[in-house]
Amino acid sequence: MNNPSSDRSRGDLLRSLREAQNLDVAEVARLVNLSSGQVFELESGELTLGGRSLFYTVAIKEKAASKLAQVLGADAKTLWGNQALPAKHSKGGLPDLQILDDLADLLKKQSQARELSSGERIFSWKWATALFAALWLAGAVGFYGQAVTAWFQSQKIFETFSAPAPTPVAVDAKSPDSTPSEVPPAHAVSQTSEMAASVAETLCDSQVSQTTVTPSQPSKAGNSVHLVALEDLSMCIIDGAGKKTPLTLKAQESKTILGKSPWHLHIDKIVSMQMFFQGQKIYWPDGEPRALLLKEVPGEY
Repeated sequence: MNNPSSDRSRGDLLRSLREAQNLDVAEVARLVNLSSGQVFELESGELTLGGRSLFYTVAIKEKAASKLAQVLGADAKTLWGNQALPAKHSKGGLPDLQILDDLADLLKKQSQARELSSGERIFSWKWATALFAALWLAGAVGFYGQAVTAWFQSQKIFETFSAPAPTPVAVDAKSPDSTPSEVPPAHAVSQTSEMAASVAETLCDSQVSQTTVTPSQPSKAGNSVHLVALEDLSMCIIDGAGKKTPLTLKAQESKTILGKSPWHLHIDKIVSMQMFFQGQKIYWPDGEPRALLLKEVPGEY
């Protein structure tokens, strides 16, 4: 795949095979263990932003293209042999459109036939399982019905006589409305929440140096940031339009913030959390900076 026109011709074949089976790029990427960006590069024959290929070597790219063709139900040698282009192509360098249409129709019919066959098998197994369960239940009820009924009656009688008396609750006569010591007072919980919210609002006005981070393999637009707190945290998020969002999260709580890129994230202390931006997990940089700038990588998503 050293020739750009050859890459585009192969990419047209791979894209037509995928579209004939009603598969999107993300689904195909999961089947061949590639990223969506790598599948897009194979189909388009063009390099990613900046002119850098997502494949380490040309040999790896060749192998990935052959694997993608096999997953889509075609043989790479049959499609383009050992040449840079298929044996038959039009004056413009593209493969014979009639052959491509016939191949796409054949793959679509094969896919429909497999789906129909799979549906029939699942339907048959469901009916067989339901019938077996009904027969087993009927036999069990008929054979053990009397014993089961007698057992339930004995259990009801036993529960009636052995039910424990309700345990009295000790109440302090001097303070009838007192709260048990192990339950924190409501005003204490309220004060803690107010303090966390105040810290988050203060962070929105913080003026500290920021570390810039951009996704290495983005798969969608950067119009949102998703956060998962692994412990309690307070932070402020400011989007590209200047909208400020003070945020307090408890452990295991998550939040998605919508807005415009770039995103400014300010935290009061380094805590364990997970961030997701443009479909990729982002790690907090080393050096423990208190502010982070997430910049969107443009593209067609």
